[in-house]
Order: sequence, then structure tokens, then C-alpha cells
Amino acid sequence: MTDKEQEKSPEIVTDQERDLAQNALAEFKKKNYAACLQYINKLEGRANELKVLHNKAVVEYFKSGLKKTEQFQKSLTTICNQFKIKPEKLDDIDHCISQFNQAILLYHQRQYSAAQRIMDRVYKFIEPMEESLAKQVSLLAIELQLCMRQPDKALTLISYLENNLMYGGSIPFKGLDKTGKEKKIQLPPPKPLSEEFERKLLKYKIRCYLMNHSLGTAVKEIQVLLKDKSVSLFGGGELD
Repeated sequence: MTDKEQEKSPEIVTDQERDLAQNALAEFKKKNYAACLQYINKLEGRANELKVLHNKAVVEYFKSGLKKTEQFQKSLTTICNQFKIKPEKLDDIDHCISQFNQAILLYHQRQYSAAQRIMDRVYKFIEPMEESLAKQVSLLAIELQLCMRQPDKALTLISYLENNLMYGGSIPFKGLDKTGKEKKIQLPPPKPLSEEFERKLLKYKIRCYLMNHSLGTAVKEIQVLLKDKSVSLFGGGELD
């Protein structure tokens, strides 16, 4: 459930609907799922819209303590069928969130290849996505590559994610000037990432290096990570 999902609509949103949506999002972020559902249920005029139906299914799943997985999966399938959303023909960014959640379920069921097939299509929309959703999508994509023992692909995704978040897009190639010398490209100041998110990416990098048996590089990154006293050591299983 993201800010973008609550704000965007093909029709004019009334002030009352906007307030209900914002209140629902606020309660969701506070993990007050029962209160969140109450606000969603008050959006009677939009009860049959894709975003409302999807958000309601997500909140009900969280309200169950993430235990009613089968029910949530059925709800997602029903919504996808109702709006004719097919992962193999994903061509609308507004349909990405439902497919992303399908991929999450498959990941938790350890159906990594099936989840990856969905994520390959979702990831094509990564640049126009709202940043919070793009981060979640990217982290799942990285995790899936590691689950399938593809650390080099995971590192490529990490590099792209850092670049996209810090510089807002791909860093251009340097190229050559008229004299044949390498051009010096002046990059914009990087946008700082949150410490929590940087730690997540650093942990992923360490897992990649360990999986590649690049122990020297992994040790250097672990030393950086352990400077944060709140972080515990992890990843021993990758040393095998």
C-alpha cells in the first residue's frame, strides 16, 4: 500500500475521499489495520476500483497477521481476473503492485522461478515508479537473484538501484572529446540514502561476495557494516 496508490485516480477525487485515503494510509503505516479497513470501507463511491480492492485485500492480509495467505492469494487472483491483468501482458504501471504482491507470495512459497518471471515484467516499470515502491521491487528482485544463486546479476541490480536513487538515472559514459582525450563528466551531487536502506544494500553486497567466494572484498564490507553496533553478524551460511 503506497502513497501513490492512494493519491492517483482516473477521476476527480473529492476532498472527503482524499481525507479518507490519507487517513487509511496513516493507519496502515501505524499498523492499525482495523482502523485502516474502516476508512477504506467508507470509500463507497470507489468500492469497485482496482486500487481500492487491492488495498483492501492487502490490509485484510496484514490484519490476519500474514496468516491467511491462501485467502489473500485468491483475492489477488480474483482482482487480476476482474481487471484482466495478466503478468505475461503487463503493460500498465498501475497493474504492477498486484503482480508484485503475487511475486512476494511465490517467493515465500519458495517458487523462485515463477516469482522471477513476474518480476522480470514488473521491473521494466522501475523508473516511473514511486520511489518507495521502486525500492521494494528492487529489493525483491535482488533477493530472488540470490535465491537462484546468481550473485553477479544481484550485484548489477544493486549498482543500478544505487545509481538510480542517488543520481536519478544512469550515469553517462565518459566518451572522448575532440582531441581524443577522455571527457570529464560533471555528475550532480548524489542524493543521500537513508542509513537503514544503505545497510540493507550493504548486506546484500556481502551475500553476493560470499556467494562468489570473493572473501577479501566481503571482509572489507563486513568491517564497514560492523562499525554500526546495532548490526549483528550474519551470512555464515554463504561461506560453504
